[in-house]
Amino acid sequence: IKQVDLIDVGGRPFPLPPIKVIKDSPFNIDSEGEYGLDDFLKADLLKEGAVPLSERETEIIKAPFVQVPLNVMEDRLLGSADLEESVKSGKTVFAPG
Repeated sequence: IKQVDLIDVGGRPFPLPPIKVIKDSPFNIDSEGEYGLDDFLKADLLKEGAVPLSERETEIIKAPFVQVPLNVMEDRLLGSADLEESVKSGKTVFAPG
């Protein structure tokens, strides 16, 4: 992965601020749970004797940044339903982005 700095209008580097996340979270889950939890963490929190979210170990990481072309279409980036295959098979088929 290539490191990229954002550049503001004046040509100065504009680094993204670091973020605080649950340690070893594959989805960089916010340590406060403010922006939602993934299904794996939700299931882990429901287990008997699970460590509460507020007591979990955290880490500060660089904010992830992904470059995408300006003309990218939403279905190419996120994926969409494959209508042709869905009609053929009679089941919903997802075409990944």
